[in-house]
Amino acid sequence: MAGNCSAVFDALVIGGGVIGAAAAAEIANLGHTVALVDRSCIGSAGATARSGGILRTYDRDPVIREFTRMSMKHMARSRVGRAYASTIARTGVYLVPDSAVEVDELTSGGLRLVSRRQAAEATGFITPDGQGPVIWEPEGGYGNARSSARAVVFKTGLDITVVENAGPLRIEEGASEVTLRFAFGDLRSRYIVVAGGAWTAGIVRDVPIRARSVPQVRMVVEQQQLPCPVIDFRAGSYLVPLGGRLIGVGAGCRSEAETVEGLTWPAEAILADGCAKFAEIAGTPRLATAFDIVEGHDAYSADDRPVIGRLGQRRVFVATGFAGIGYKLAPGAGLVVAQLVHEALTDKPMDATADWFARALKPDRFARRMPVELDATQGAA
Repeated sequence: MAGNCSAVFDALVIGGGVIGAAAAAEIANLGHTVALVDRSCIGSAGATARSGGILRTYDRDPVIREFTRMSMKHMARSRVGRAYASTIARTGVYLVPDSAVEVDELTSGGLRLVSRRQAAEATGFITPDGQGPVIWEPEGGYGNARSSARAVVFKTGLDITVVENAGPLRIEEGASEVTLRFAFGDLRSRYIVVAGGAWTAGIVRDVPIRARSVPQVRMVVEQQQLPCPVIDFRAGSYLVPLGGRLIGVGAGCRSEAETVEGLTWPAEAILADGCAKFAEIAGTPRLATAFDIVEGHDAYSADDRPVIGRLGQRRVFVATGFAGIGYKLAPGAGLVVAQLVHEALTDKPMDATADWFARALKPDRFARRMPVELDATQGAA
């Protein structure tokens, strides 16, 4: 019989990608009742379904670098993090910096400098006569983002109510609870978390993000498999294994719009750019055939940092703006979101690490038009 659900959840999470899945699992892990709602199946839509799935610590932004380190440590410490980590192949990652400053930052972070010839012999996909050194990150790797999202929801044994293939919905905010209205009934909760990626701005207002395309060209190589991801900052691209002789190549020709529906993917230009990026990274002699593009997309904020936090005094939290790197940040993001919701539900303060990142990434940093300037070393877990 159609109607309202009598139960009131502590939290409803909208968006079943890696961010929403991790948030829902961490909220449940803190003992709260939670429902996870997705327009499709968990992990099968949005940025997660089209993610390159690369895990690496280095980022040019020191806040994101510390956020990644915290996220990777959390994979070894928590029930949710371990489920996420179980889906990742720790193959290591090769990084090609584009400046001497970047080399210094990378090697000071504990990563290893190797010769181009060593990297070329190890991968078969880094040209030995290219410019600049290569960095080896042994703790890096890659994974299937869809599998990671589903693992934290379905393989942790946590009590998460999952609503897949949800139709059109709208949010109504009251003084003491939030109602999620579907076509034939309602779900109610004390708080709601919107983790809808580039669709977030279409679900709740006043979220400072825009949609941006993140195209990937899929190629079949004829000689050998790619053993691990390669990220070339000089080329502005990456190579990632997709199974067997299939690889993904990060392509340019990106578009930006207010919504996902406004994005464009000029197929011929993207294919040409992907082939050019592959040749620049791997060298032209290797035989490879490009056969299609993956129309990836994600949400971006004005400073390219995620937007995580409560919208003013409303009963709405957001977790969005992950700028194409949500895969490596998801465990940490889930922890921060859960701590924020837990604090709102119980009045108990967040732990110091989660609080630091919550302050650095809060939504109202744009409304105040003030950059977040924090000592990044304080965020290290």
